[in-house]
Amino acid sequence: MAVTLPVVLLILDIWPLGRWAGDRAKILMEKIPFFVLSLLSGWITIEAQARSSAFMAMEKLSIGFRLINAFHSVIFYILKIIIPVDLAAYYPLPFEQRVNSPDYLAAVVLAALFSWACFYYRKERPYLAGAWCFYLATLAPVLGILQVGSQAAADRYAYLPSLGILMLFSAGLSKLLDRQRSAMLGVSSVLILFLGYLTIQQLHTWRDSVALWENVVKVSPRVSEVAYGNLANAYRDAHRSEEALKAYDEAIAIGPPHAYPHDGKGTVLLELGRTQEAIAEFKTAAALDARYASPHRNLWFAYERLGMHSEALAEAQEAVRVDPDFAEAYSNLGISYGSSGKYEEAISAFKRALLIDAGNAQYLVNLATTYQRSGKYDEAIDLYKRAILLDPNRPVYFLNLGNTYLLKGMFLEAAEILEQAARLQPGNPGIYQKLAEVYEKSGQPARAKECRMRIKSLRDTTGTDDLHSR
Repeated sequence: MAVTLPVVLLILDIWPLGRWAGDRAKILMEKIPFFVLSLLSGWITIEAQARSSAFMAMEKLSIGFRLINAFHSVIFYILKIIIPVDLAAYYPLPFEQRVNSPDYLAAVVLAALFSWACFYYRKERPYLAGAWCFYLATLAPVLGILQVGSQAAADRYAYLPSLGILMLFSAGLSKLLDRQRSAMLGVSSVLILFLGYLTIQQLHTWRDSVALWENVVKVSPRVSEVAYGNLANAYRDAHRSEEALKAYDEAIAIGPPHAYPHDGKGTVLLELGRTQEAIAEFKTAAALDARYASPHRNLWFAYERLGMHSEALAEAQEAVRVDPDFAEAYSNLGISYGSSGKYEEAISAFKRALLIDAGNAQYLVNLATTYQRSGKYDEAIDLYKRAILLDPNRPVYFLNLGNTYLLKGMFLEAAEILEQAARLQPGNPGIYQKLAEVYEKSGQPARAKECRMRIKSLRDTTGTDDLHSR
């Protein structure tokens, strides 16, 4: 919005400063540096947005709807400034973009009437034209002619433009209550209390993602697949599975058919153990968007759960074909190859995952485990150590490292690392099982016996299973 500064300065020169009646050439010349900077900033912004594919294409949003939505936004922001209720973090564009919608046509008429009135009374009441022009000028860059994102409007866009409207309101109130200080104090106090109350109420919508997106769909019910999809994601993250499924169904019902809500719904169904239903949703998502790799990743999980390893492998291969930079898909591919004994292929897949996401400790562990299973103990030990440095609070990493030392016959090192694993997770019998094996092979039967007694005690009291890494 800073690009509107030179226009705003010109408006101020006309009113209230009254400089426009003087040397206009000088006034225009002094604005040239500001116009140059504004054009440069605008060009950089447009280029950046275009390269990041942020602009919505004309075939998705017609120029006719963009124009009428701009008029709608002009009135929408005024109403929100005057009556700041039903505010939301996101006002979605309607799925059905009807240029003849009554509220949109009414906005065009109102905007035209305001503009005519300000022009008609420009000499008698120049402050009206000044405030109106300030409002329109500062709002112009965000009216959606160059549409960025899927929002029809945003409260933050009104911060600067609202100054013109609010200053006009304040000036009018001051004039109306001139020399009536008690009345002015009373009206101001009521406004402050009212706006303070609304602010406190609005703060609740920013408590967490669930509250935020619940408010969005309350303000704009059944308008946006994106809003309901984000609400469903928030419910899923909060482990509110049934509500998440309902929200995904709402998103799917709005249309047009989209891959994301089907993929999200499948994820929740998978978490609930409804694997066959989840597979159906993932397949629908994959069919709706051939460039979306997530459903193939999720199908891999579903097929692995059912023991359908060949189908899982095929989905992992498809995921990396669709998205060659999908690190997790390469890791899944490596797991599938490793499970079938194709260690060289697994090593290659894990290396590719680490090339994309070098700081992922789990990928390091997966590659280390593959090296271990293929008998390359030194390489495995090095990678387990690197993983522990990245995430020193995961006992499974210490367990795997200790087990590798054990396989290599390095009993002293194995005991030391496994003791660290036991300190991190003292209730895991799998760690003591390995420790017992280490002490037995290193000639310490008494300590091995202590570990077995510890295992028996843990299993009698908790029934804890052995800890395994993927």
